[in-house]
Amino acid sequence: MDNNWKIFIKNRYSSQYSAEGERSLINGIKGRKDYRSGEWQGFEKVDLDATVDFGRIKQLKSISIGFFQDIQAWIFMPLYVEFYISKDGKHFKKIGKILNPINEKEEGKIIKYFTLSGINKSARYLRVFAKNRGVCPKWHRGAGGKCWIFADEIIVK
Repeated sequence: MDNNWKIFIKNRYSSQYSAEGERSLINGIKGRKDYRSGEWQGFEKVDLDATVDFGRIKQLKSISIGFFQDIQAWIFMPLYVEFYISKDGKHFKKIGKILNPINEKEEGKIIKYFTLSGINKSARYLRVFAKNRGVCPKWHRGAGGKCWIFADEIIVK
């Protein structure tokens, strides 16, 4: 983990679930199986859209980002996660999309890392986009209410 990385988050995380603030997604600390533990950033009804600036061109082999699900707390996995790279920070190329493999009705506290492997590309910037479902599904006790996605750590190798 390079401490010189910078991160820019388009849609603000909730002040209630801010973890350690701006650098929480790149601070090297993985979230535990408790969304109240202080490592998770929560996004209510908005998508996670974060761009990491490595500060220099970096060879990328794999990229991961962790998410948490606890449907009793209205926290769902993102519908999908997309990864983009750029050398100039203006022109981004999509390098992968991962659909959520976790059943939306699965009970319990679930951590899932969405990982894109075998990249072998170089970039200075990485954009991670995670699609929030927005509202709780019809079958959920909070049907129609705002739901959350909780993210912890962007890992780049």
